[in-house]
Amino acid sequence: MDFISLTKTLISIPSVATSEESYENIAKYLQTEIQKFGINSRLVITEPTKIENSDFECFYDKNLISLLTPKIPKYNVIASYGNGSFHLIMSAHFDTVTIDTDSNQKWSYPPFVGKISNGTLYGLGAADNKSGIGIALGVLDKIRGNFEDKISITFLFTGDEEIGGYSGIGYLLNNELSTADLFISLNGSFDRINIGCYGRLWIHFVSNQEICTFILSHRLELNQILKSHDIPLRFSHIEASRDESTVLVFDSLTSNFDQKLIKQVFHEFLPNITFELEILGFIKPSISSKSFYAKTFTKIANKHLTEKQTIKIGAPSDLRFAINKNIPSLSFGPIQSTSNVHKPNENVKIETINSCIEIASDFILSLKSEKEV
Repeated sequence: MDFISLTKTLISIPSVATSEESYENIAKYLQTEIQKFGINSRLVITEPTKIENSDFECFYDKNLISLLTPKIPKYNVIASYGNGSFHLIMSAHFDTVTIDTDSNQKWSYPPFVGKISNGTLYGLGAADNKSGIGIALGVLDKIRGNFEDKISITFLFTGDEEIGGYSGIGYLLNNELSTADLFISLNGSFDRINIGCYGRLWIHFVSNQEICTFILSHRLELNQILKSHDIPLRFSHIEASRDESTVLVFDSLTSNFDQKLIKQVFHEFLPNITFELEILGFIKPSISSKSFYAKTFTKIANKHLTEKQTIKIGAPSDLRFAINKNIPSLSFGPIQSTSNVHKPNENVKIETINSCIEIASDFILSLKSEKEV
């Protein structure tokens, strides 16, 4: 199977994360491709489920809950291979961020084609995270026949990661899979192994669109001011920007926030600018146990790479759902600093996809049935 061509096809199937997107087309295409391996797969259709307040720590807002709650049934794909006692879950997501008309004009390559130029694959979701699915199936192709009596692997290909993951990986881990010995998310970075997730804070910010654009382009200055006030926040990105209303997203490893102090920082950052600011919600940070899996993964990865990998805490992702179920977890994947994730001309290097397949395959083949590495 040509996993680059598969990724190109995935890019060509729009799967933008919204509460009204079912992901039916891309899920059924994936199921067809998985059948070529001669293994079982099934569609899991999640009915609209209310997000519980307990998923948030400290505070939440009904509008944020509504944003994250699916409006229609959602399609996910589960595939299984092997029958060993060591149970590994490997996940990747096929949903993408929204692309609006304005940003569409900035693409040098069409966002829904999967154009390859100079060894780089371009398209919406190329790095985040459709190539992750290509990597997962590439790993399966490389390792099958070598270990199925020692290890069992469950592949989860899901949607809604970009808007919380509650009807995707969250639903599957809570309703379809009771536990596992290890969870690997391929929705990660190529230069590091993540063993945990920052907390995520949503702030509703109201001002004119020029100011919202200014915030995004001056994130370093904002983060420096936050640091100078000992506020444990780091501005990450903007979600749901609409004219004069924007949702600002911050990462943090703590949940100790003072809304008045945050407003003070913004007044310092934006002097003489009129704005309104309100905290919408916060998801607590998660850090995995049993980091020896990550250490072993890093050791194997560094045999393939000239630039050494490190173990870090990363942005919130599907990893946190596994960590919160006490499953030892790590994330790794094709995202690089040059990938332009969530931006026009998102891309992934073909060489990176192939390296990820080699690294993940070598790691899995190193696992033993005794639940240690």
